[in-house]
Amino acid sequence: MFGLRTFATLLIGLLISLPAWGQRHPTFPVPPESAQKARFPHPQKSANADVQKQTHVAEAHKMLVQSDLEKLGQLVNDLKEDLQRNPAGVVSVGALKKTEDIEKLAKRLHKELQGE
Repeated sequence: MFGLRTFATLLIGLLISLPAWGQRHPTFPVPPESAQKARFPHPQKSANADVQKQTHVAEAHKMLVQSDLEKLGQLVNDLKEDLQRNPAGVVSVGALKKTEDIEKLAKRLHKELQGE
């Protein structure tokens, strides 16, 4: 009887400890160092290329701001002419549209100059 009792105790202990074996962390093989370098190369950037790119971006930004300022000035002049043509107290629908366009362009310029 002693053998059966020992066997049952070992069997119960094994069944209780079985879930713990499933919680072990698997060990994955580490790829060789040369394979990691080949997969993720670190490109060498020259400082001169970065400066040229920043200069190009700054020039494009400057041209965009200048063209927006010219559009804004033209819209303001057109609105001024429209208001002078109409009698006092009368505002045309076109003049209202121009005021909305001026507001949108001014907000866009404001954001551009803030750097957003």
